[in-house]
Amino acid sequence: LKENTTLATQVIDFLAKDNFKLSNNLKLIYIATLYKKRNFDALVSFVDHLMQKEDVIITNLEHLSWLAALYQIGTPEAFEKAMKYFLQQYEHSEITIEGRTGKIMVAFAVEQGQFGFALDLLEEQLQLDKELKFYQILLVHTLVKAGELEKAVDTLLDCCTTRDYLTVYEELMVELCNEMKDVDDENLNARFKKLLVE
Repeated sequence: LKENTTLATQVIDFLAKDNFKLSNNLKLIYIATLYKKRNFDALVSFVDHLMQKEDVIITNLEHLSWLAALYQIGTPEAFEKAMKYFLQQYEHSEITIEGRTGKIMVAFAVEQGQFGFALDLLEEQLQLDKELKFYQILLVHTLVKAGELEKAVDTLLDCCTTRDYLTVYEELMVELCNEMKDVDDENLNARFKKLLVE
């Protein structure tokens, strides 16, 4: 792989398709190489092939790389494939919302405009722990993208201090400011100003 990445990936791909059993280390190196080369379609195809084999155990890292590659592909078909896997695993309690898989799925849902799904996941997570800044930021970002500006402002007012706005939430505040420019609701504007002056 170090000497000739292209040739090495071709050899591994051939061996995998020819039912040659690959070691876990070799699979992970191959997957990491494909991801680094941004060859996301090949990565997804490779893991798809592995998942069809009854005698092959797919590791969490391999599943995560597969989901991340689908996210990078970013098509509605890729999202549908990722969603099917996520829901199947989630129903069987094999993955949790707070894990990296959940974060990828929330980000993917937002990118695809599936705000209801993203908000459901985030709100469920925040019921478990309201102090998780990452999920608060992602929730507000999702609300802004969904046009739910009132809920976005109220969420920030509920969970943040002025110091938070100036540090953790700086980019989010810029995004929210841009969306609030054309809002005529006096009550909402007054609440938003509290974020800026308190």
